This record gives sequence, C-alpha cells and structure tokens, in this order.
Amino acid sequence: MKDSTICIDIKNLNKEYECSDFKLNLFNDLNLCIHENEFLSILGDGGTGKTTLVNIIAGLEQPSKGSVFLFDRDLLKIDENEFTKLRFDKIGIVFQTPSLISNLTVFENIKLPMILRNRSESEQISRIEELLDFFGISKKSTFLPNELSLGERKKVEIARALVLDPPLLILDEPMANLDSPTRNAFIPFIRGLKYLHDRTVMITTNNLKVAKIANREIYLERPKLMPKIREKNLKG
Repeated sequence: MKDSTICIDIKNLNKEYECSDFKLNLFNDLNLCIHENEFLSILGDGGTGKTTLVNIIAGLEQPSKGSVFLFDRDLLKIDENEFTKLRFDKIGIVFQTPSLISNLTVFENIKLPMILRNRSESEQISRIEELLDFFGISKKSTFLPNELSLGERKKVEIARALVLDPPLLILDEPMANLDSPTRNAFIPFIRGLKYLHDRTVMITTNNLKVAKIANREIYLERPKLMPKIREKNLKG
C-alpha cells in the first residue's frame, strides 16, 4: 500500500433476517478495514452475504448492528443526499444484476457518468477511448447491449464504473452468469484492472482462482441460525 488512508472501516457488523422459526444472522460481528490502494477479495459460498455487504456499502441496505465508515463518513448518520454525492464521487460499483441501458450504445453507456459530472466533450472522448482500448471492445463502441456477449456487457459495466476514476472500485461477483471459457478469459482481465486502476479494488466472489488474484483475501463465515424465542400464552 502506498499510504494508510482508510476507504472502508466496518466494525461489529451484523445483518439479521427474520424467518418463520429462526433468525438468520450474517457477518457474525464482522470487522474489516480496507485501505487505499488495496486489491481485496471477499470470498464466500452462496448465502454468506457477499452481495448484502456490497449493498450495505452502497447504502441500499442497512445493517442490523455495527458501524460502516466510508472515507471517514458514518453511513448510518448521513442523509440520503449526502450519501448519494459521496457514492457518486468516491465509488464505482458493478452489481451482479445487469445494469446497462438497453437503448444506449456502448459508448453512450460508458459516457453517462461523465455527462452527469459535466465533463468536457474532449475529456469524455479521450477517457472513453482509453477504456474501450484497454477492454478490447473499441470495435463495439456503437453496438447496443443486446448485440454484445455476456462477457462484453460485463466489460462495459466495469468501464462505466471506472470512467470517473473513483478512489474505490467494487465488483460484485464479476464472474456471475458467465460461461466457463469466458470466466477463464476474465481472470487475467481482472488481474489487469489493478494496473489500469491503481487505487482500491474490492471483489466479491465464490471463485478461489479469482480471489487469489487479490493481494488480500477475506473469508466470510457461514451465517448463524438462531431459534426464535416464542412467548407462551399462560392461562391464569
């Protein structure tokens, strides 16, 4: 790491879900500190809470217990407008669910964040061409999402997340829904991201090969099942 600036500081994190006869507790008092310039993988089986953790960092879900600080800001104490600005300025996120706008071309999808940030046309073109070249999809810049392969769509989503050069890039299960040959081709590509984006990268995955690309691996524990305590109705 080049310095000790903390991007994410998570303390005693828990997320509980109510089921019919028991409570499901994710994270089990998770403590996690992610520093600037780290390349980190969050590894765990399905159901261990990888996507839930991303959603909490993104402000889409609230934890049941614990604290989450993002660039020294307490996410549980700032309002929605503050958090929206913080997320837009600091984080690029690629979720598992496809998010490209169907009627926009590859170039236009990647360009969208730069328009929202009022970047100049020359800066937009230069940055987007750089990313298209790195991702090897320059010839697909005028294609619509439904004209791309699943792997190409994922590359466009990552390019869009990177276009404003955020301090923190989060990829939630980047291999999800990809066939085996595409997954194998993506491994060196994911490794190369650290050279393109020499800042903080966090990847969630259940793929050990992908996790090993990172400089540090965090393993999420299996969730705990806690039986509910039911009150008995006692007749006097």
